[in-house]
Amino acid sequence: RVRRARLVAAAEAQPFPEPNDAGARIRAALPIAAQFDADVYRAFVEMTSLLALPSEVMARPGLVDRVLEVAGRHRPPVPPGPSRMETLRILA
Repeated sequence: RVRRARLVAAAEAQPFPEPNDAGARIRAALPIAAQFDADVYRAFVEMTSLLALPSEVMARPGLVDRVLEVAGRHRPPVPPGPSRMETLRILA
């Protein structure tokens, strides 16, 4: 549901909806925080490289708090290039 809502928002050039449950907030914050914190990055790589289960990594003391703290201080990066709406306007 969250993924679909994000795709619809992107297609309509709307801001992404805020995740409404704790798990979704952590999943959204993790890739952002991994760009700015070395410990979070290592945890992210362990999960994406299938070296450890997400439940094992996220159970580490203080990791979830660190993810939310770091992600709260940074905005998600803006993709390069024009938005979908700008592209459609250019092509019209």
